[in-house]
Amino acid sequence: MTDARRIEPISPPRDASVSVPGSRSITNRALVCAALATGTSRLRGWLDADDTIAMREGLVALGATIRDEGGDLVVEGTAGRVFPPRAPIDCRLSGSTIRFLSAVAALADGWVTLDGQPPLRKRPLGSLSQTLQTLGVKVKGAGDHAPITICGPMLERQATLDASVSGQFLSGLLLAGPCAKDGLRIDVGVVASEPFVEMTRRVMEMFGARTTKLWAKVHEVADTSGFAVGSTYRASYLVSASGYTAAEYEIEPDLMSASYLFAAAAITGGSVLVRGTRRDSMQGDVAVLVALEEMGCTVEQRVDGIHVTGGALHGITFDVASLPDMAPTLAVVACFATGPTTITGTRTLRVKESDRAAALEVELTKLGARVTVAEDEITIEPPGVVHPARIETYDDHRIAMAFSVAGLRASGIEIIDPGCVAKTFPEFYDVLEQLV
Repeated sequence: MTDARRIEPISPPRDASVSVPGSRSITNRALVCAALATGTSRLRGWLDADDTIAMREGLVALGATIRDEGGDLVVEGTAGRVFPPRAPIDCRLSGSTIRFLSAVAALADGWVTLDGQPPLRKRPLGSLSQTLQTLGVKVKGAGDHAPITICGPMLERQATLDASVSGQFLSGLLLAGPCAKDGLRIDVGVVASEPFVEMTRRVMEMFGARTTKLWAKVHEVADTSGFAVGSTYRASYLVSASGYTAAEYEIEPDLMSASYLFAAAAITGGSVLVRGTRRDSMQGDVAVLVALEEMGCTVEQRVDGIHVTGGALHGITFDVASLPDMAPTLAVVACFATGPTTITGTRTLRVKESDRAAALEVELTKLGARVTVAEDEITIEPPGVVHPARIETYDDHRIAMAFSVAGLRASGIEIIDPGCVAKTFPEFYDVLEQLV
């Protein structure tokens, strides 16, 4: 029998104060930098979840030493050396792990195989694989999906990358760049989830690496009178062969995890403070607060964290192209608003842990919403009353957490396979119960 968890409605929380774990995105980036650094690093506030366990185990397999010491992660770096492991690296369900470590594996003078669980094998790797080959790296396997086998070193220093499907391709190459013999220059056009690439650069800086971003105009469109009316630009990222230096690094609380608690305040009309969170965070996920404000919530930065109070919600149009993980959260909040909500920039939802566009269409319809899915947008027309429903989660933590929040106000919401939240937020349901 499939495991399921029933979510019980709650009274609107009044000044509930909760904590969330460290950022998954920052933890995995900091782990790569520390593992390739010269010296011993200490990471504080790190996330202990399936995705970061996959990264830790992968980096250990490639030669780093990582241990938990007094609640901190202590990482003895390899000074830029990468050692081919004897067995394939299991990336579990972690897209960032397989993409970052595919680039890191290109530093090894020997074969490295990376694989994962069946859902991970559906996630694209093709343009990263092609770029690695342009850099002189040998690649075996299907190329576009795991398993993938890679043999370095990088023989060239410049290549073009298609990062329109995932910015993690670019982040992986940037992370490997300081340890490449001659550094790297990567030319790109459109970059998916670009705020996460900027996060990568900022974490790299904390470990002594430097990247430079250059812009070049590659195409200009003129009107009939000859005046320029539009241009296309290409960005180039330059990474010097500086290596990394060990550091002591504090990891921010995860704002995407916090978004579910902020959404709980929005849906119930209560107020929630998430301790330690900041609106000036390097995490682009902070934009969820902008969306909630536009929908009618009040957001306040306090000394001890961000405080959100729900209000009369109304539908909005909001672009999630740079932060697609926000889409499930906003879609569920939209079910409790007045008027339709249109979420644009949803093209990459098809290639996440699940086909999130399809999942949202099916599960939101169960709640009584009218859902229209187009190539790059989703429109949600809310029901008068949200229906009871058993929610399929598709082995996708974002679907599970977003729809769990709906159950805090609507009766009869059951979440199938709730354990999938362990991917990024193992304590999610414990924290949710603190709102009561």
